[in-house]
Amino acid sequence: MKFNIFTLFAIALLVFSSCKKEETPADPTPTIGEISGSVNLYDDGTTEIDNSGMSVSVAGTSPLISAVTDADGKYTLVDVP
Repeated sequence: MKFNIFTLFAIALLVFSSCKKEETPADPTPTIGEISGSVNLYDDGTTEIDNSGMSVSVAGTSPLISAVTDADGKYTLVDVP
């Protein structure tokens, strides 16, 4: 009978010692980076038109993250989460 009580006690001790409280991880710090690219604008046909002065923005950001294209149609959006 002692063997069965000892075995039961050992199993209970093993189960309770292996349990631990799970810690909720802290919210990670968002990564911030840049997005760059270019646009090519065309008229109603296949003729390319001036690529400068186009506004490019990230929808849903507050404040709005935006940039304006240069003469080559290139832009860079900074501090994008």
